[in-house]
Formats: sequence, C-alpha cells, structure tokens
Amino acid sequence: MRTLFVVLIACMTGLQVYAQELQEITLNTPDKTRESVTMKALSDRMSVREYDTRDLSLQDLSDLLCAAVGLATVPRASMDQAELSRVLKLSETQLPILNNPVGYPKQ
Repeated sequence: MRTLFVVLIACMTGLQVYAQELQEITLNTPDKTRESVTMKALSDRMSVREYDTRDLSLQDLSDLLCAAVGLATVPRASMDQAELSRVLKLSETQLPILNNPVGYPKQ
C-alpha cells in the first residue's frame, strides 16, 4: 500500500511539473496613441512597487477585462425568459430576471 501511495504521489508530481511548462509569448508594444479611453488610461498609468492588501473586486476585474478588449455590456431585464431558461438548462424553480450580454459595440 505504501509503495502504491509513493508511486501515485510521484505520478501526480510529474504531471504537475509537465502541466506547468510555460511557453513565452512575445507581445507587441501597446499603441498608446490610439483613440480610446483604455489607451489614455495606459498612457496615464503609474508604476508602483507596493500594493494595498485589499482584494481586487470582481466588478473591478470585470471592468478591466472588458475595457482591455473593447467589450461593452448593458444589464437587461427584457429577454425571452423561456428561451434563456432552455439554453441555460435552468430548472422550473430558476427564473432569469436579468441578463448582461457582452459584445463588441457597433462602430
């Protein structure tokens, strides 16, 4: 039993090391002259070496990610509840009351 446990731990460690092999990706330098609020924010940003201990809120993270890729969103209460329930495989006791579609704005 002990041998089996040691072999299992060794296999799991090997898989974890294999899964952690990262490949470096070289990104282009950001174009801070583009006309957008995000690029303005990048141009005005500052570097710091110490951070507050507060956690980043989910709202802040969501806003940051949406802004970073140019996504827009708006909460909506008008929707096809039956279709949304079907697509999301909701039970009869679960009712969608609000949705928040995300996408690229029309130009």
